[in-house]
Amino acid sequence: MEEKKFGYHPNISYIFIPLNFGNTDDFQKVCAELNACDAWTQENSQHKYMLRYVSDKFNSSNPDQCRCFHFSLNDSVRSRAGIAEADEWYSTRQYICRENPAETFPFRILGTELFCFASSVCIMAFKISFRSNNPLTISAAQFYLKKVSAEKICVNSDNDSVAQETTFLDMAKKLVSFPEISVNFNFFCFSNDNRERSNILTYIEVENKENYKEELFYLRRCYNDGFIYFDDDELNKKENYAPSPDTHWGITSEAAVCLACPGKGREKFIKSVFYKNFNTQYLFTYVLLLHQKYALYTFLSKLGNSTDNDLETLEKYQHELYEFETDFVFSYITEVPQYQHLYTRIYEAFHIDRIFEDVNEPIKALSEVRRNDTEKSQKKRDGRINTLLVVISVFSVLSTLSDCHDYISSLLSSIAQASVISFVQFALLGFTLASIIFFACKLAKKE
Repeated sequence: MEEKKFGYHPNISYIFIPLNFGNTDDFQKVCAELNACDAWTQENSQHKYMLRYVSDKFNSSNPDQCRCFHFSLNDSVRSRAGIAEADEWYSTRQYICRENPAETFPFRILGTELFCFASSVCIMAFKISFRSNNPLTISAAQFYLKKVSAEKICVNSDNDSVAQETTFLDMAKKLVSFPEISVNFNFFCFSNDNRERSNILTYIEVENKENYKEELFYLRRCYNDGFIYFDDDELNKKENYAPSPDTHWGITSEAAVCLACPGKGREKFIKSVFYKNFNTQYLFTYVLLLHQKYALYTFLSKLGNSTDNDLETLEKYQHELYEFETDFVFSYITEVPQYQHLYTRIYEAFHIDRIFEDVNEPIKALSEVRRNDTEKSQKKRDGRINTLLVVISVFSVLSTLSDCHDYISSLLSSIAQASVISFVQFALLGFTLASIIFFACKLAKKE
């Protein structure tokens, strides 16, 4: 993905919106429809710093094996989708920001990316650049813009008497609603309505100074100045990361920000190589982890109420989770330290291990359901066998009694009267029946 029109920008923010096409079997269909749509162009992204067993899963030149396709929005359809041209300015509503009573946070939408994963989770990324390059002003703007379904934005245009308002979520819905796309997408399936919050990835060029603790404090949380800054060394150590003197990262569950300082001696590298890598390699690294988080949220949302989950549902869940872990969950993605360290930091900030614990709980329930079903099936089989044995026993007793009746009659016929013989036969019958009843009662008590 090359920079297309405006070259280098001193600040870039990606606003991410998750969407879901429901059935994993529709993955190839969704990608085919996106390719057929004139709004989207498939990118042949190169993940050159990743280990091969990771990068091969995202190699679009091998479509049968590729587990994620990357698309870019064509500029020619922006107006059809209700998106202003890349050289036009959007604004938020007016807010008080650092004693400025009429701050509207102007920004441009430079482009839109779509990452479509075989898990059925897709991630759309709006690439924007703010007019102000002040890190604290950008953070304040992000505080509002991350509320993608609530924050109204409009184009600054002298030609319109009343500017038409929209939201990032509304724009995202239009971008997958073209006639060529038949699949219905579900946005933020794990969030309550009107409470959708976007993750944000940010790059800002900053002046050379001793440290950037305050800037990182605000930007890594997308705070405005309504939040009071405090310096906590332990928290800074956990949430800040500086792989070099001229690049400083801040990372939380809501955002990741990189402050780059060309003034420390590597201006050419920062504005060319690093900037390009931020918009390609670092972007995909963040998307890869976002996908893990959103996919796990989707798994939890699918299950819903535990009382509605039968054995078939849980077995399907287990199979999908196994495929997801095989294709998309990695602890180690590269031997390049700055990428791997960042990947690990974001993984920890997203608390993916904890979410996995919640996701794996139904698997434990599945084992319990299987055990209970096995016990019930075994009891049914035992019941049938016991019933059969009782029937066989009854017939055996009757046969034995008949044989005994004949044997007693033949044995005593020469030495006893008929009345005595009948008495002995009835006594034996009574004893046998009493014994059967006694042992049946004993077995019933044991059960």
